Amino acid sequence: MLISSLKKIKWWVWFIIIDSLLVILTGLALHMKSGGLVGFLHQNFRLDIEMNLAVWWAGACLMNGALLSYELYKTESQESKRNYHWIILCIILFGLSFDEIGSIHERIFENWTALIITAFFGALFFIPILWKLIFTNRTHRSGIFLAVGFGLMALAIPQEYMEHHLIWPNKFLGLRAGLEEGTELFGSLMVLVGLVGQRRGKFWPNSISRVINYPYRMTPYFLMIGLILQIFISAVTVKFVDVSHRGNPAVFLPAFAFLILANSVFWKAYERSGYRRWIWIFFSLLLYLASSLTLCALWLGTLRINLFWIFCFFIILFGVFVLYDKISWLKIICLFMVLISFFFVNTYPIVDYILPSLFAVYLGLILKSDLLHHKIPKI
Repeated sequence: MLISSLKKIKWWVWFIIIDSLLVILTGLALHMKSGGLVGFLHQNFRLDIEMNLAVWWAGACLMNGALLSYELYKTESQESKRNYHWIILCIILFGLSFDEIGSIHERIFENWTALIITAFFGALFFIPILWKLIFTNRTHRSGIFLAVGFGLMALAIPQEYMEHHLIWPNKFLGLRAGLEEGTELFGSLMVLVGLVGQRRGKFWPNSISRVINYPYRMTPYFLMIGLILQIFISAVTVKFVDVSHRGNPAVFLPAFAFLILANSVFWKAYERSGYRRWIWIFFSLLLYLASSLTLCALWLGTLRINLFWIFCFFIILFGVFVLYDKISWLKIICLFMVLISFFFVNTYPIVDYILPSLFAVYLGLILKSDLLHHKIPKI
């Protein structure tokens, strides 16, 4: 009964609950003493500091928005060739997610004039796209939600300006932080509502599936492209980027890779039946956890890093030996490569940055035959 009742709750209700809790914790954290359970919440569930579970959630919402936009681009191209707006939206959301996790604009635009000018010309480019979406019958409702969402996220610019140029009394610091972060978070929720509303679905096993993109055979290719980009980003991060007080650009692609895998495995679960379905669902939850732990593990001490590597090895073993009865040479070779990779853990920072993406590629190869042959639902 309980599971049936939970399944009936709309996905956006869950998102509002999570967003609200994170905003409240962010606002209260500045007025609470650290230590014990409070210290754990203080470290991992504040939106106004970097590289924690709260920031992963904010980045993952934008990541998933990018994936949903890509899905709409692929599906609606069958009906209309003039759907470039979805791929542009995908690129923008991908960039915003990268910025959320990697603290890009804080590093590049230390000069506020440059940031404001860039935002102005970006708006001139993007407003016509929103205008087209709003005044096209097919996308009217979605376009309104997207416009509201991006409008809320844009409000972060004047709020950040006031943060750095005004002196705030201590009693208002929590309120200011919660308001700023909450505006961005609920803006991304509005964007997701708009994108989900555009998915004309007939196959929804549960409410949460409406906001999880369908992979459309993209998983292995995206993982390989991501690995190549990750090598470059890791080298640049190690050489030029100070990650001691801001987000780490080198953890974005590993988190993104595990998220893509998790979404793919989630949909694969609904081709199964009985206990096998629940095994696949459990595996997708492990991959979502791996995505979030990528942010928390790769910068907070040797113990957390080692636990993260053990967890990665566990989910790879799970993928090889639990999900399948038949073991192929490809799976054995991938597992052997993973074992070799563990000898290089904690040797150089660039290696620690690249290995999670490499593990995601190994998992993609292990699952390749199944993930490339989904029975495409009617969406």
